[in-house]
Amino acid sequence: MEHVATLPIVQELVNLSKEGFIVFSLRDKQVVYSNPAAVALTGLMEKSSQKEVFSLLAQLESPERAHLENHFAELLEKSTAQVQVRMQSKDGREIYLSCRGYVMTDSNSVAIIVRDITEAYQHKEYLLKYTMKKNNLLDTLVHHISGALNLMQHLSAEATKHIGGDDQNLRAYLGLVQENSRHCLRVIEALNQEEYREAPHIVSRKNRLDVAKQVGHIADELKQSYISRPITFRSASDSIIVSTDEVKLLLIVNNLTSNAIKYSRESDPILLCVDEFESEVVIRIIDKGIGIPQALQKKIFQRQQGLGRVGLQGEQSFGLGLYISKTLADMLGAEIWFESEEGKGSSFSLSIPKE
Repeated sequence: MEHVATLPIVQELVNLSKEGFIVFSLRDKQVVYSNPAAVALTGLMEKSSQKEVFSLLAQLESPERAHLENHFAELLEKSTAQVQVRMQSKDGREIYLSCRGYVMTDSNSVAIIVRDITEAYQHKEYLLKYTMKKNNLLDTLVHHISGALNLMQHLSAEATKHIGGDDQNLRAYLGLVQENSRHCLRVIEALNQEEYREAPHIVSRKNRLDVAKQVGHIADELKQSYISRPITFRSASDSIIVSTDEVKLLLIVNNLTSNAIKYSRESDPILLCVDEFESEVVIRIIDKGIGIPQALQKKIFQRQQGLGRVGLQGEQSFGLGLYISKTLADMLGAEIWFESEEGKGSSFSLSIPKE
């Protein structure tokens, strides 16, 4: 590398760096510099030809190649671009690389800084899985416990009507049952409202996300929590990659699946499916529950705090879930819509741009 060779200290620092550093000459169509970290990460050495570079790219899956091609065009247009790519290491492991490219001032070469972000990506995957478990636990709490608490309130209220005037102790005990049930329901309501309040204010950060994998995880969690319910997952492919804010996307999916459970009977089937098209991915949540009355359909995505429909198990609805989902979809540049017929079920769809 001509410029680095004239600066031995810089070259030594680059050679010691854990980040890969590659310079590719557009004029000579070959790698003119590659530090040891870059060789270890990519296998590309100094004087590697354009053919060898293409051979490396050919090993990538087609979505990864298309992703790189889009960002290479951006690099040539804007003189800089950053991309995350998934590939196989020499020992067969799946690794994730972050590549930041710069067109050099002479415009005849491109410098690329390569970082191994596999550990960070795996940590993010763990946090996503933890978040989904937390959301699922909260929904399970609302669904199962709210129904029981509402039933306790109803039964204790009915029992109070049949107490004689002399049995004040029993009346007091039943009053305590009602008050404690109300308190527990208020705690659940506060937890849900706090979750809804925070979501739209989180800054969006786009990352590459395997939608098929993550929605599949949500379906698996639902099956474990609602063992007797017929919940099915279907995907057009085992792996479907998009660039989006994974936290916001999965919160939307969680809200839609929560509604499907809330407004379906235990025997009603629920389907989560992911379909892939040329420039978008569509996630659909389909249920055969009670559907949405025609009178409510025009304002289903509007803010209706405190006016939501009660679930079939007595779950409290805050009228915020679909409003928040629409807000988050807009922030992601996504579209959300639904089809529903009262008494026959609902189908909610979320369309996400691939890039």
